[in-house]
Amino acid sequence: MFLNRLVLIIALLLSITDMCFAQNNDIEGLVLDHSGSPISGVDVSIYNCTDTLQRLKTVVTSRSGRFVIESTKEFSDCLSASLSHLGYKSVVLQKIKRGQINYFILEDKVKVLDELVIVSERPMVKIEEGALVYSNHSLGKIAKSVTSAYDMLSKLPGVSIEKGMLSLIGMPSTTLVINGRKTLMPYDQIVTKLKAISPEMVEQIDIRYDAAPELGSTHSSINVVLKKTPRGKYFQTDFNVGGAVSRRTTTYGNFTINANIKSLSVQAHYSYTNENYLTNQSIWGKSEKVADFSELSENNTQGNFHRAYLSFVYPISSDSKQQLGFVYNVNHSSSDGNISGNTNLGDGKKNVKSKIENNTNASNHIIDLSYTSPRLTMSLQGMSFHTEKISLPSLTEHLVPQFLNQQVYRGGLTIDYNQPIKNIRGLRIIAGEYLRTSTVNNEIQQKATSSHGVKSRDIEFYNKTYFGADYTITKWLVVKGNLIYDLHIDRWIHDEEENRKVSRLYPTASLTLRLPKRNTLMLSYSSELRDPAYWQLTPGLSYISELTRVQGNPSLVPSQMNSLRLTWINKGKYITQFFLQNTKNHITQQLYIDPQKHTATYHSINMEMNRQWGLMTIIPLNLSNNFDLRLTGTLFYLMDRGQLQNIVFDRTKLTGRVAVNMNYSPIKNISCYLDGYYVTPMIQGIYDVSSLHNLDLGVRWFIRKNLSLSLDVQDLLRGRIPTTRANLGNQNYKFTLDNDTRVLKLALQWTLGEMFKKSKVDIKKDRIGI
Repeated sequence: MFLNRLVLIIALLLSITDMCFAQNNDIEGLVLDHSGSPISGVDVSIYNCTDTLQRLKTVVTSRSGRFVIESTKEFSDCLSASLSHLGYKSVVLQKIKRGQINYFILEDKVKVLDELVIVSERPMVKIEEGALVYSNHSLGKIAKSVTSAYDMLSKLPGVSIEKGMLSLIGMPSTTLVINGRKTLMPYDQIVTKLKAISPEMVEQIDIRYDAAPELGSTHSSINVVLKKTPRGKYFQTDFNVGGAVSRRTTTYGNFTINANIKSLSVQAHYSYTNENYLTNQSIWGKSEKVADFSELSENNTQGNFHRAYLSFVYPISSDSKQQLGFVYNVNHSSSDGNISGNTNLGDGKKNVKSKIENNTNASNHIIDLSYTSPRLTMSLQGMSFHTEKISLPSLTEHLVPQFLNQQVYRGGLTIDYNQPIKNIRGLRIIAGEYLRTSTVNNEIQQKATSSHGVKSRDIEFYNKTYFGADYTITKWLVVKGNLIYDLHIDRWIHDEEENRKVSRLYPTASLTLRLPKRNTLMLSYSSELRDPAYWQLTPGLSYISELTRVQGNPSLVPSQMNSLRLTWINKGKYITQFFLQNTKNHITQQLYIDPQKHTATYHSINMEMNRQWGLMTIIPLNLSNNFDLRLTGTLFYLMDRGQLQNIVFDRTKLTGRVAVNMNYSPIKNISCYLDGYYVTPMIQGIYDVSSLHNLDLGVRWFIRKNLSLSLDVQDLLRGRIPTTRANLGNQNYKFTLDNDTRVLKLALQWTLGEMFKKSKVDIKKDRIGI
């Protein structure tokens, strides 16, 4: 039944696509600026050459700078077009042709008064197709002070990075994609890939608070769009080397090759990282039937990480609109950790010392085959992931050797389709299908040589089908809506077999209202089902120390999040957002101290409800051409409800966050930045978390145009180390995790390769494609 359904969907989409490409008499155009970047929101008016007073039709260019006008009986053989956009010189009655792409390059509007130059101010952010779009103008100054595409994200308004996870403020998690492509690649590998991409390679960044099922997101997403390599002869190599010094030293190096071999575009990348870090954990607690106890532990970890990917893109049509792609990613890591602990069990008992040696090896392979066209995108992906971990405790009789073996196999098929409706101007239908199947095998043995242990298998099938529409009713009003169907079938085989089936049909919607003077109002509703991570589903215990361990929970169910957000952009730069978010079965990790004995266990649980509403405002201050300052303030009201073991909790808290981001260029080839934030105390389940603060400083020196040196200091004041307390029911404890947050980083970037000069024609065609 599954295969029949899949074949029917593919046949239907292909048949619609054939009808779509059969139309070839329409008027198509692409509008660019002088650098070759597409310009959206340009008014395009069509006239007959014989009557230039009678306007036949007017359209607005899309975010990719394109426009398509259907031919009618009123159109003569000779046609002309006029183009206008705020901040650019107008194009008046330029002749155009049917059946081919017409190219237009708009020049910046500049007025010269004596020696004073006045340039029309471009907006810091635009809303295009439901996304907040940051392009060359707003990203240029950020790119000068950072060393990777990933570092750029944390400097965007409303984006935060906490505990290595990037998210939009007010959202529990955010989908991160590159070039709008859904992938089976784990989140950490997407981050690693972005860290290896130079900021100069970023074309634009799209932030969405509404549903974008074509990006694999039904709540919020960040799409990093990279620049396309020029057509024709091209070769470039980027080298990056650097190190980070805290209490330990980490070094890394990587290179990326971009090349064109005739019509074939090739990208190859390899990176190596030698990680060394130190983590100190302290726990103090009071139990009902025993005296006070405490534990100090130290975790020294060293690892080697190898990552590589190879991608090919080959156009199969003369205009490069249809492309075939192939991507192969491989990751391999090996790490050794030594955890030493000193546990005070109270009651005058002798301290217990413990030591655990951990050895972990992991490998991951992903293959992606794709077909892309303006109307249809199809992708077939496969992934394998294998982890082996051996834990060898000593100096204690309580902990025993343990061997973990986890194997994950996953396959997926993605189909996304969009079709403008011929007879209804501004209406576009979108539809898609995402099919995924996974098998996860877990085996935990008490001894590496034992043939007996805890084994489990999780077999999963996931289906997401969506159907929706984008309707540009007028130039100032855009409505979007999607109807999404999720089906999740899970079979977990442990001591006995458990089956779970979850299906859900839900809508998502957004409305964008464009007002005069670059004011925009957007209302969006989104929803999401989020699966637990593999490590959270793993059964059995893994030991951190004599007292502390981590307990997996194979019974976790996906969380369900609903979000409503109102966004107001004033004058193209001042942003205000009101948000309300409710998550059912929220997945979180909580520490529980057993009142009967000295054990502290981290449990992954489904919290009944996590709700937050808040208000965020962003104020940018462009004090001069070389100095930018941005202030962000957020106010939250948090509510957590759930149960941990026998403790039922229902808690609320009002908290806030203030952030400042500054970029300054004292001279042309030097750029500096300062980033900081302060967060008031908050709650997380049964936890009370102390306040947080952070201060980052950095400078980047362009020795030559293709050679730069950067120096960064992160968490200068060591404020990202909170104290977490619990005083609820029979839980009375506090703990801290002291990571290497204060870090000094030094990095060298070098771009090697001849940058071939592009002609005017090349510049115009450089943005064609997907």
